[in-house]
Amino acid sequence: MNKKVSNKITYLNFVLAFMILNLHSAYMSLFKTTDIVLLVNQIVRVICNMAVPTFFYVSAMLFYRSCEKKKYIDVIRKKIKTLLLPYICWNIVCLPLKEFKNYKSGLGFSFTSPLELLGNIFSSSYDPVLWFIRVLFIYFLFYPVNLFILKKKRLYPWIIALIFVINIIIGPTVGYATCRYWLPVYMVGSYIGYWYNDKVFEQNRVNPRYLWIGLAIIIQIILVFWAVQNSYGLFICRMVSPILYWIIADIFLISKSPKWVFKQTFFYYCAQMIFSIVAQKIYLFVFGKGVVSAILSNVGIPIILLGILVIVAFLFNKTMPRIYGFMTGGRA
Repeated sequence: MNKKVSNKITYLNFVLAFMILNLHSAYMSLFKTTDIVLLVNQIVRVICNMAVPTFFYVSAMLFYRSCEKKKYIDVIRKKIKTLLLPYICWNIVCLPLKEFKNYKSGLGFSFTSPLELLGNIFSSSYDPVLWFIRVLFIYFLFYPVNLFILKKKRLYPWIIALIFVINIIIGPTVGYATCRYWLPVYMVGSYIGYWYNDKVFEQNRVNPRYLWIGLAIIIQIILVFWAVQNSYGLFICRMVSPILYWIIADIFLISKSPKWVFKQTFFYYCAQMIFSIVAQKIYLFVFGKGVVSAILSNVGIPIILLGILVIVAFLFNKTMPRIYGFMTGGRA
């Protein structure tokens, strides 16, 4: 993979992380709203909803482009370090915050036994946004099975189509945080990464193809407005958009290496829920709850949240680099 493609992935991950910050901080319930405000927010949220499937898609492409060179035990050992241990640690960090909130609300503790406590940790009850990491780890656990089927080049797309249809039949909003729901987009990433590695990562291409970027943007706009209309459109948009986002991300095919800030997306993702309320309160204090403020909050609150996370990440890494490295799965 050449430097520009590597930079493209880093910048794309940063943009996707910012989209996820939007989903978990810019709530219209905080503001005075109108139909226009709600429509703008709905469009923005649909666009940002494509971040998670794109993460699945890119993760699968990157892994399956060279998966046959890796031993299963080595893969699982690495994924325990980079995914499972940080997943457990962030849930433990968020545990007292969630329990304190429950206590103030008069709900009492969320567990009655050590076994139930462990269940809450492993189900990401204390840091709910981490369900993505749990699902991704499970996918890696069963990667030999996926690889075995993946080698059937003609059969594999039909299996993807079958799972896609099953998801449609079950319901486009049922089981959002499950392995079954995201399997089609993950399998598409696996297929492209395994069979079309050279074309996708294009070692010799260093310049964006603006015609393809333009077409991808047009198709994405059409899908977004369809997704706003109904849940089936949203589901199909989630399954298709990662390919379009990858094409659009060609704008990041640049030589300039990303700064440290752009490489801390894992920390931003894991720590966002701890600081989202702080970002909301700062925004409301400065800009108020008016209609214009509500519209601008789609960008304003995530920017404030990102600023807080960047400062915390910098201080955390500066003062406790080993712990920071452990909490980010060695990505620091």
